[in-house]
Amino acid sequence: MASTLAAPDTGEAVRGDLNGWGQWTMSSSLGGTFVYLTGQQTAASASSSGFKLFKDSNQWYSNGNSVAFGAIFGGMNTSTSPNMTFNHIQNKYYAFKWNGDDKGVLFQLSSNPVGITDVSQLPAAPGASDPVNVSATTGATPPAEQALWLRYALNNNWGASTVVKMAGSGVSYGATIPAQTAGTLVTYYVFTSGDVASIAGSDADLMSISYDTNGGSNYSYTVAAASSSIVPVDAKALWLDTDTIAWNGVAGASYKLLYDPDGGMT
Repeated sequence: MASTLAAPDTGEAVRGDLNGWGQWTMSSSLGGTFVYLTGQQTAASASSSGFKLFKDSNQWYSNGNSVAFGAIFGGMNTSTSPNMTFNHIQNKYYAFKWNGDDKGVLFQLSSNPVGITDVSQLPAAPGASDPVNVSATTGATPPAEQALWLRYALNNNWGASTVVKMAGSGVSYGATIPAQTAGTLVTYYVFTSGDVASIAGSDADLMSISYDTNGGSNYSYTVAAASSSIVPVDAKALWLDTDTIAWNGVAGASYKLLYDPDGGMT
């Protein structure tokens, strides 16, 4: 009986010592990047666990170096023979990120990374003097190595976007977008990444593990203009006691109560 060759694997994948150089198929992530979450890895600890990133049937990507957790590594290509390596610790969890070409990130975690279940803001309709507090809720308490981040852009200028680490504990986190001028369109989303010092806006897609982009449309608000002041056109006397409030003015569009306990108001 003639033997049949299996069709070659395709798509972006992680291959290495932890999976016996089999195929961990990656999923699409933000900005055309790819992600794979390993779950708990019970293999014995190894200070130089080897791996490469793989796609398109037979393209193996590596830079031949040892990688640091939570930091973007670059210089990968298909002509570098040595494997990349990392310090595997038994029972840890891993998140692999890749841009499909020359850059990647590896996160080592003490439990499964969490997802974001809710995002909200206050005030709902901010004015020009209002900072906006963005709150996010996670499905479980994140591992110590995972943090929540807020990324926002003004007038859709994502090239100059700002990324802020959110503060909190348990499943509740928050960060503040500063007050903006009237008419400014503010667009934002929340993502999780490593608990690192900072993340550049240009690196946010590759550094993300999970995210909430409001179904792909992002969250947004337009800063309202300040309300106009009321200019009084008339004034009438008003007297107060414990049982009575009396007004001798005619009907008007709006009223403002001015009170002077000494009766010295003019």
